[in-house]
Amino acid sequence: TPSGCHQVTLDDDLATREVRLGYATYREALQQPGSGSLVQALGMGSSAMLHPTVQRFVLDEDCLFLLCSDGLSDNDRVEQIWQTELLPILEGTIDLETASQRLVAIANSQNGHDNVTIGLIYCRVHPNLPSGVPE
Repeated sequence: TPSGCHQVTLDDDLATREVRLGYATYREALQQPGSGSLVQALGMGSSAMLHPTVQRFVLDEDCLFLLCSDGLSDNDRVEQIWQTELLPILEGTIDLETASQRLVAIANSQNGHDNVTIGLIYCRVHPNLPSGVPE
Protein backbone atom coordinates (compact mmCIF):
# COMPACT_ATOMS: atom_id res chain seq x y z
CA THR A 1 0.00 0.00 0.00
CA PRO A 2 1.19 3.60 -0.13
CA SER A 3 1.90 3.37 3.60
CA GLY A 4 3.89 0.13 3.75
CA CYS A 5 4.93 -3.28 2.51
CA HIS A 6 3.53 -6.28 4.38
CA GLN A 7 4.14 -9.99 3.85
CA VAL A 8 0.82 -11.85 3.76
CA THR A 9 1.93 -15.41 2.96
CA LEU A 10 4.64 -17.80 4.11
CA ASP A 11 6.88 -20.11 2.14
CA ASP A 12 5.66 -23.69 2.02
CA ASP A 13 9.06 -25.20 2.77
CA LEU A 14 10.47 -27.38 5.54
CA ALA A 15 12.11 -24.50 7.43
CA THR A 16 8.89 -22.50 7.61
CA ARG A 17 6.92 -25.58 8.68
CA GLU A 18 9.40 -26.24 11.52
CA VAL A 19 9.04 -22.65 12.74
CA ARG A 20 5.24 -22.65 12.39
CA LEU A 21 5.04 -25.84 14.48
CA GLY A 22 7.34 -24.35 17.14
CA TYR A 23 10.18 -26.85 16.66
CA ALA A 24 12.88 -24.28 15.85
CA THR A 25 13.62 -20.64 15.21
CA TYR A 26 13.87 -19.69 11.55
CA ARG A 27 17.65 -19.24 11.83
CA GLU A 28 17.99 -22.73 13.32
CA ALA A 29 15.64 -24.29 10.78
CA LEU A 30 17.64 -22.83 7.87
CA GLN A 31 20.73 -24.71 9.08
CA GLN A 32 19.03 -28.09 8.66
CA PRO A 33 19.66 -30.14 5.50
CA GLY A 34 16.83 -29.72 3.00
CA SER A 35 15.41 -26.68 4.82
CA GLY A 36 14.37 -25.12 1.51
CA SER A 37 12.63 -28.24 0.24
CA LEU A 38 8.99 -27.64 -0.60
CA VAL A 39 6.30 -29.30 1.47
CA GLN A 40 3.70 -28.73 -1.26
CA ALA A 41 4.16 -27.89 -4.92
CA LEU A 42 2.06 -28.05 -8.07
CA GLY A 43 3.11 -30.75 -10.49
CA MET A 44 4.99 -32.82 -7.91
CA GLY A 45 2.21 -35.27 -7.14
CA SER A 46 -1.53 -35.68 -7.07
CA SER A 47 -3.35 -32.40 -6.64
CA ALA A 48 -5.69 -34.23 -4.26
CA MET A 49 -2.82 -34.10 -1.73
CA LEU A 50 -2.50 -30.29 -1.84
CA HIS A 51 -3.88 -28.21 1.01
CA PRO A 52 -3.82 -24.57 -0.10
CA THR A 53 -3.94 -21.73 2.37
CA VAL A 54 -6.82 -19.37 1.60
CA GLN A 55 -7.03 -15.85 2.97
CA ARG A 56 -9.47 -12.99 2.52
CA PHE A 57 -8.51 -9.35 2.52
CA VAL A 58 -10.60 -6.25 3.01
CA LEU A 59 -9.11 -3.57 0.81
CA ASP A 60 -9.75 0.02 1.79
CA GLU A 61 -7.06 1.67 -0.32
CA ASP A 62 -5.29 1.03 -3.62
CA CYS A 63 -2.66 -1.66 -3.23
CA LEU A 64 -0.44 -4.12 -5.01
CA PHE A 65 -0.08 -7.82 -4.47
CA LEU A 66 3.36 -9.13 -5.40
CA LEU A 67 3.58 -12.87 -5.88
CA CYS A 68 7.21 -13.88 -6.18
CA SER A 69 9.65 -16.70 -5.71
CA ASP A 70 12.59 -16.52 -3.34
CA GLY A 71 14.76 -15.45 -6.25
CA LEU A 72 13.39 -11.98 -5.48
CA SER A 73 12.32 -12.23 -1.84
CA ASP A 74 15.56 -13.63 -0.36
CA ASN A 75 17.37 -11.43 2.16
CA ASP A 76 14.38 -9.12 2.70
CA ARG A 77 14.94 -7.66 -0.78
CA VAL A 78 11.27 -6.76 -1.33
CA GLU A 79 11.19 -4.80 1.92
CA GLN A 80 14.34 -2.95 0.80
CA ILE A 81 13.07 -1.98 -2.67
CA TRP A 82 9.29 -1.55 -2.38
CA GLN A 83 9.47 2.26 -2.08
CA THR A 84 11.61 2.67 -5.21
CA GLU A 85 10.20 -0.15 -7.34
CA LEU A 86 6.56 -0.74 -6.28
CA LEU A 87 5.31 2.53 -4.82
CA PRO A 88 5.73 4.30 -8.21
CA ILE A 89 3.00 2.00 -9.61
CA LEU A 90 0.54 3.29 -7.02
CA GLU A 91 1.68 6.84 -7.75
CA GLY A 92 1.02 6.32 -11.47
CA THR A 93 4.60 7.00 -12.58
CA ILE A 94 5.39 3.46 -13.79
CA ASP A 95 3.30 0.63 -15.26
CA LEU A 96 3.09 -3.01 -14.12
CA GLU A 97 5.06 -4.39 -17.06
CA THR A 98 8.00 -2.03 -16.56
CA ALA A 99 8.02 -2.62 -12.80
CA SER A 100 7.96 -6.40 -13.33
CA GLN A 101 10.91 -6.22 -15.72
CA ARG A 102 12.84 -4.11 -13.23
CA LEU A 103 12.10 -6.56 -10.40
CA VAL A 104 13.36 -9.49 -12.50
CA ALA A 105 16.52 -7.53 -13.34
CA ILE A 106 17.13 -6.79 -9.65
CA ALA A 107 16.64 -10.45 -8.73
CA ASN A 108 18.96 -11.62 -11.50
CA SER A 109 21.70 -9.14 -10.60
CA GLN A 110 21.52 -9.63 -6.82
CA ASN A 111 20.55 -13.31 -6.56
CA GLY A 112 21.56 -14.72 -9.93
CA HIS A 113 22.05 -18.27 -8.67
CA ASP A 114 18.32 -18.67 -8.04
CA ASN A 115 15.37 -18.57 -10.42
CA VAL A 116 12.81 -15.79 -10.19
CA THR A 117 9.09 -15.68 -10.84
CA ILE A 118 7.02 -12.53 -10.38
CA GLY A 119 3.34 -11.69 -10.62
CA LEU A 120 1.97 -8.23 -9.84
CA ILE A 121 -1.70 -7.49 -9.22
CA TYR A 122 -2.86 -3.87 -8.94
CA CYS A 123 -6.06 -3.49 -6.90
CA ARG A 124 -7.82 -0.14 -7.21
CA VAL A 125 -10.40 0.84 -4.65
CA HIS A 126 -13.10 3.28 -5.69
CA PRO A 127 -15.06 4.99 -2.92
CA ASN A 128 -18.80 4.50 -2.96
CA LEU A 129 -20.26 7.32 -5.00
CA PRO A 130 -23.87 8.47 -4.77
CA SER A 131 -25.92 7.05 -7.62
CA GLY A 132 -26.02 9.25 -10.68
CA VAL A 133 -22.57 10.77 -10.03
CA PRO A 134 -20.16 9.93 -12.90
CA GLU A 135 -16.70 8.60 -12.00
